[in-house]
Order: sequence, then C-alpha cells, then structure tokens
Amino acid sequence: MMEDRAYNWNDLMPDSQNELLKNAVCIQGSPVSLNELISPGSPGTKLLPLADLLEKRMLEIGKPLLTFTTEGCNENYYIPRTFNHQVAIRKDIFEQKFSDLVATNEQEFRKYCQDNPQRNVHWLLEGKSERLILRQSQGSLKALREYIDTQNPLLYPPENLDEFFQQAHCRKVMLIADTAGIGKTTVLTHLSQQIKQKWPAYWVVRINLNDHTDVLEVQAKHEIGVLEFLCEKLLKLRYPFEKELFKQCCQGHEEATKVVLMFDGFDEICPKYRETVLDLLKDLNPKKQPWLEQL
Repeated sequence: MMEDRAYNWNDLMPDSQNELLKNAVCIQGSPVSLNELISPGSPGTKLLPLADLLEKRMLEIGKPLLTFTTEGCNENYYIPRTFNHQVAIRKDIFEQKFSDLVATNEQEFRKYCQDNPQRNVHWLLEGKSERLILRQSQGSLKALREYIDTQNPLLYPPENLDEFFQQAHCRKVMLIADTAGIGKTTVLTHLSQQIKQKWPAYWVVRINLNDHTDVLEVQAKHEIGVLEFLCEKLLKLRYPFEKELFKQCCQGHEEATKVVLMFDGFDEICPKYRETVLDLLKDLNPKKQPWLEQL
C-alpha cells in the first residue's frame, strides 16, 4: 500500500528550490519572479504553497493598488502636478545670529552631529543657480523655518518625476501638503501607480486613515507595537504566506522587497486621532525602521 506524505520546502534539493523560485507571481497586480521577493533560505519559504508552485499556478500576493478606475475616476482627467519642495534657504542666514550649527558638506555635517548629539545641526548645500538647499538636519527645524525661501522653492514639474523620486529616495520621508480639496488623494493615487510601474517588486501600501478610525480608536487606548498594528490592524493581510512575507520584509530579512507606505487623509482624522497617527509616523521613521524604503 502506498502512503501519501506531506512534503515541505526543506525536503527539496537546492536546485529544485531555485527552480520553483523562478515561478511568476503577482504582487499587488504586478507580475514578477518569486525570487525577486524571497530567497531560498528565508523563513517565509516554509509557508509557500508547494502544490501551487509545482502546478505553475499564479500566486496572488497583496491587494491590488487602488487606481483611478477603482476609485470611480477617469485617469484621462488627471492634471499633472508640479511639486514645490520647500528646501531652499535664504543666504542671509549667514548674516544673522543663528543658534543652530550649519555644515556645508556631508563630512562636516557628520562630525557636527557626532560631536554635538543634543544640538540642532543643518547641512546646507549650494545647488544650481547658487541657491542654498537643505540636505539634511539633526534635531529641530524651528529656528531654520524663518529662513526658508518660500518664493523660490525647488520645483519638480511633471517631466521631472524621475528626479522627484530620486529626491524622495534620498530623504526617505516626504510630506505632501496643501489645502483641502486640492487633490492630494489624486496625487497619491498617481504616484503609487508610477512607483509600481517603475519598481514592480515594491510593496506599495496606501492607507486612507479615514477608513480606519475604528482601529485608531483602539490604538489610542491600548497601544500595540508598530509592526503588529500595521500588519494585523491596518493591512489585514489574507493569506499566511503574504503575512509572513510582509513580516519578513519589515524585519529586514527580504532585502529585495522594498516597502513604500503612504498615509492619506491626515487632515480628515484630526484632531481626534492626531496624536495617535503622529506617534505611529514617528515609530515608522526609516531611521528606526531601515526596511522602509519610503514614507
């Protein structure tokens, strides 16, 4: 009599594992090779559905991104935007009594930060057209704000979207702000689609905070860890493998799969959940969470 046996990932030879990882999967609607998301020795492989892989069934990982169509909008009506990046600093900063430390190159900035961990330090770089551009800061921006040259921001028109993404990658955290009804949600829809087209293996998460006031209420009363809150309460991932894959990404085990988080509707959940969301964003600072590609 023949007896069936349940095989798992570790029963396979390395060559077989590598072959199965060449299978195409669909992450948030974008087809990629499985080996772009996970490595053979990853803890997440133990939850891979072997039968589906052997029969070349397409694995669906993560919910598809919200698009203009799914939100009931016509993409042809989208108006390309120019982003005004408020990082230009007036040169008269050097003519005033300025309490913070100012560095003019990266080496100087690192040294100031190391020698003065409690001080506010700003790295100002002379950019194109001889403008001073804020590259990085340690500490508070309060004293620096009055020197921001709001009349001459760094501009990223639609044709320079790649440069905008490059700057976003360098800074890791970006805030898109404007008055109510100006189209911030529409912009995030557009940007998320552009990111997914450029980097199909990225896990792009866009969360409308207004849809999650119930879990924000719970978090305000019984604060839980940021990763648990993100995975279990906000994303509500459906399948064991995708949960494990996202968790491994968040713990830095899957270097190939980058995570981009977008939070929308902050103005709509204020003031009731303002502090709860601000605490969440502080905990998601890429300096604390190096797995996070972009916030």
